[in-house]
Amino acid sequence: SSGINAEYGEFWVEVQRYKDIHHRHSSTSLIRKKIDTIIDCFLDSTIPPKVQISVPNEIAIKITESRYDLGPYIFRQAQSLVNKVLIGLWSEFNAWCTKHKDESLPFTQLEVEQQQKKLVKQMLRQKQKEEERERAFFETANRSEKERAK
Repeated sequence: SSGINAEYGEFWVEVQRYKDIHHRHSSTSLIRKKIDTIIDCFLDSTIPPKVQISVPNEIAIKITESRYDLGPYIFRQAQSLVNKVLIGLWSEFNAWCTKHKDESLPFTQLEVEQQQKKLVKQMLRQKQKEEERERAFFETANRSEKERAK
């Protein structure tokens, strides 16, 4: 199914992003967070099934137990298995990658903080717009009510 195919693509992309973060010599805490995120999302999920991609449980367990090894190839076995599936789904995967090509993850702590501030500002703007719409609605309703009362 396409949901499963998307999960394979997402896993592959997240592992590539992890390797990019690692090769950029990012902070240990950022590298560890990325490892934990990939494991928690795909290999040791709290949402059933526990392993979200089709890799043997032994590989998922081995990676989970190796989560403190900060090497760039911690996910190599799982990614190799996913690659085999994706090769069979190349055209669909290529379309998925093209759709997501402009997405990028922040790599430094400063970029993470800047991204968080940007998201908070977007949320505040959205909340202000909602409050303005609500206020306008009630003002219109109050005017209508006053006109009916006349």
